[in-house]
Amino acid sequence: MANVGMNAAVILLFLPLVFSNVADAASLRINGGIPTVFDVLKFGAVPNGRDDCSEAFVQAWNAACHHPGGNAKLVVPPGNYKLLPAVFQGPCTSEQIVVEVQGIVTGSDQVSDYEESQWVLFENINGLLVTGGGTFDGSGRKTWKYNDCASNPDCQPLAAGLKFMNVTKGIVKQVTSLNPQGYHMALERCDDIEIDGMHLNAPKTSPNTDGIHISASNNVRVSESTIATGGNCISVDQGSTNVPVPKVTCGPKVLTTFTQM
Repeated sequence: MANVGMNAAVILLFLPLVFSNVADAASLRINGGIPTVFDVLKFGAVPNGRDDCSEAFVQAWNAACHHPGGNAKLVVPPGNYKLLPAVFQGPCTSEQIVVEVQGIVTGSDQVSDYEESQWVLFENINGLLVTGGGTFDGSGRKTWKYNDCASNPDCQPLAAGLKFMNVTKGIVKQVTSLNPQGYHMALERCDDIEIDGMHLNAPKTSPNTDGIHISASNNVRVSESTIATGGNCISVDQGSTNVPVPKVTCGPKVLTTFTQM
């Protein structure tokens, strides 16, 4: 959960949080054109919920990312895909890249499988759309007992579910995040991001499962989403600017924290 400093303002999330100079939504739209499809099944993914599909997912990503002929789409068809921690890294040669998750992507419930601070990382990408109506299930229930941050100021936070780092002109839309170990979503050094139609869910007893943690990022719009977590709904800190939050329903906790830097 984000630490709120002396000058922090705590804002009810049921009211719009509006800062000046919000990026025009049109600048966030993925360019038109029929994309070339890269199906994870064709790269060896097995949708049985048991076999690790991380290598197949990363291979499909690399093929889509470096596709030279315009837009590219990575497709995760219906099914249950076990995914150990994975990095989807740019920069990409394709003009725009879409990640369409139709199925359920399930993380490991073993803390020892996570060497970094996140489960799924999108990094160094200009022009990204993550959508599809599917679910990222972080399998956090068995790991929350290892979170001692309430009593230990030097604790090591558990892995965030979805992390976006150095992403510009991105859209995350109509995807569900379920029971991550730590934050549902984390944005760091991002610009021109639209988060819309999301469902972020974890029990109220789940520790530090903040909905969306935003740091050092600009022009991030969160809208038309439902966030039900055991931590803050949305935390904004470390130099972030222009972060409107219209029409977001929050609970069990109904607060956003904004740390003035």
